[in-house]
Amino acid sequence: MKVKLIQGNAVLFCILVFSFGKINAQEGYSIADLNLAQLENSNAVIRKRDLVFEIKSATETVFKVHQVVTLLNHRSQFDKLMLYYDGSSSIRKLSGRIYDAMGREIRKVKKDEIRDRSAISSFSIYEDNRVKYVDLALKQFPVTVEFEYEAVDRNELFIPGWDIQPYNTAVQSSTYTLITPEGFDVEFKAFNIQLDVEEEKVDGKIIRKWEVSDLPAIKQEPYAPPAIAVLPMLIFAPNEFYFHGYQGSWSTWDAFGAFMSELMAETRELPETVKQEVRRQLAGKETTAEKVEALYRFLQNNTRYVSVQIDVSGWQPYPAKDVAEKKYGDCKGLSNYMKALLEEAGIEAWPALIYSNSQPNVIPEDFVMPAFNHMVLYLPSENQWLECTSNTYPVGYAGWHNQNRKALLITEGGGRLVDTPPLKPADNFANHHTRIYLAEDGKAQFADSVRFGGWQHEWLRYAYHNMTRAQMQEEYLRSSSLPAANLAEFAVNVSEEEPSATVVIRGEFLKYAAKSGKRLFMPVNAVDVMSRIPEEMEDRKLPVWSHRAYADHDSITVILPKGYKIESSPAPVSIETPWGKYRMEVETGMEKVIIVRSLEVVPVHLPAAEYQQWRAFFKEVARADAAMIVLVQQKT
Repeated sequence: MKVKLIQGNAVLFCILVFSFGKINAQEGYSIADLNLAQLENSNAVIRKRDLVFEIKSATETVFKVHQVVTLLNHRSQFDKLMLYYDGSSSIRKLSGRIYDAMGREIRKVKKDEIRDRSAISSFSIYEDNRVKYVDLALKQFPVTVEFEYEAVDRNELFIPGWDIQPYNTAVQSSTYTLITPEGFDVEFKAFNIQLDVEEEKVDGKIIRKWEVSDLPAIKQEPYAPPAIAVLPMLIFAPNEFYFHGYQGSWSTWDAFGAFMSELMAETRELPETVKQEVRRQLAGKETTAEKVEALYRFLQNNTRYVSVQIDVSGWQPYPAKDVAEKKYGDCKGLSNYMKALLEEAGIEAWPALIYSNSQPNVIPEDFVMPAFNHMVLYLPSENQWLECTSNTYPVGYAGWHNQNRKALLITEGGGRLVDTPPLKPADNFANHHTRIYLAEDGKAQFADSVRFGGWQHEWLRYAYHNMTRAQMQEEYLRSSSLPAANLAEFAVNVSEEEPSATVVIRGEFLKYAAKSGKRLFMPVNAVDVMSRIPEEMEDRKLPVWSHRAYADHDSITVILPKGYKIESSPAPVSIETPWGKYRMEVETGMEKVIIVRSLEVVPVHLPAAEYQQWRAFFKEVARADAAMIVLVQQKT
């Protein structure tokens, strides 16, 4: 008997390997075949993963996947599978098996574990969008899961990329085979890995094959760049393809934009009733800005957003007349509908594909790839971006998830990569004006008025329109740094004209200062405390990317309890770094204390070696915010 103690990314387990442990086991699936290097930082190990994509004709492609993955803990998602399809595609030959730690088959995946449902339930214009999914929800580890399936499609718009290795996942063996007819021209590009390709011609087909083996896990780290800048992957771009009767190309962004323009060209016919409504909305409006706002409000008040997964058929929007009739749509449908409304008013607008997320994606200008998950609208005459899925945004506010990133403008002349404007720190503000009446027992009456802007106001805008007052109050107090309080007033006002919101609260802090004998220990700042300190990492590997930008300005006035004076207070603090600034000053008087605080944080792209310095800035701010003012009772 041999005992091994193995630890990998918070995975700690003992493996007892008996000489008879491989009896009736699937060859190569036993945990005993793994080595320490494969387990380090791993939540899972890909034992084998073979992908084969074949373009049989302009109207038929087949994608075959066979993967075997050992899950070491619950943090891996390889016991789940989601496969989207629609009227032009299908999933067939979906099966799976589960093996124990020694590689012995436990059972097959049951038919009733393979579920099939609408991807967008209850919305009739999306009735063809469906998903097959499996969620085994395994509880005991280590365990090995095998999935095998085949997807058939009737277009060649996409050649699925090879996502070779997710975070915290080692790879024993993986291959990708691409089979195309002779004469079918395809470009490919490897990211973050050196790959060699084997190529041969067989019976009028070109067979290309790539393979990798023995890749150690890449540990996921906070504030890392997007996956495409870190993880190994292979992306394909056919120079020519056919899609539902349309011919297109991925050869350049301009060519792909031209294909998208053609794809959308015949989808913007409006019903006559809507055309009449456009004329009614524009009555008395003289400037383009007034007309845009009127039509944007009409869109917001008369449609709602439904999420549709962008998959193979997710590029062509549903016709504007269908969106007008049903009064809902996904990002493509609503953006296209808004473009149709603007066209009816004689205002030019261009759809724009974008990657909408808290962190922008990396999109190479020299290689065309499906790097988008969202659509917005751009108005060149106003230099304005419209987020058409929001029923509450002010006109021209595109939102934090769409700012400062590449977008592909789809014009009648083709496609063009542009940058969306950034939200600067000053755009994303939280300004507190707080007045506190401190009592001798440490409790305090208070009134706090806060104005939020930019991304710092977005959740309040959502809450204002989607939550009850009680829910909003609970969430606000939970997410703030305010001490425990009983509120007498809680009021929220959201601006319709600009991306801002105000909150006014009034009540009693149950414990604002700590009493000890004749002294009160009062925090310099309990109103807007730095709480997001990046975690300690001694051996950082990945670069540091943070797109969080904001500027807070706070004024806190504390009226002292009668009979108390200031015994000590912190000296002014001033911190200036390339990634942020902080100021804090305490003004003391006979009866009150005024704390003035400001914090500005800027986006950064830093090498891993500078992580500790960057983190130190936030630690210094947190330390300054945690300082105390000591009050002492005067002798009578």
